[in-house]
Amino acid sequence: MKKVTLELSFIGGQHADDSILIKELDLNVLFVGDCFYPKSPDGSPSLDILKLLHKESVKVYIHGHGAPAKHEELEAFIMQIGK
Repeated sequence: MKKVTLELSFIGGQHADDSILIKELDLNVLFVGDCFYPKSPDGSPSLDILKLLHKESVKVYIHGHGAPAKHEELEAFIMQIGK
């Protein structure tokens, strides 16, 4: 069985203030769960949290709603909603 090295870190967020990130170090994949999803009625994601995730500079972000996103896709999404 292959060993996997994980790094856990706290991020918080609007969706749940106790959200954590899980990074798989060898593959450079970040599991973000729902940390950038809001509780707000307008349904807009948290730009501040998305910018923090972008700083992680991983290959792939896996979140709780939708397909995994590459680093470049996250960057484009941030630019789109940041306008």
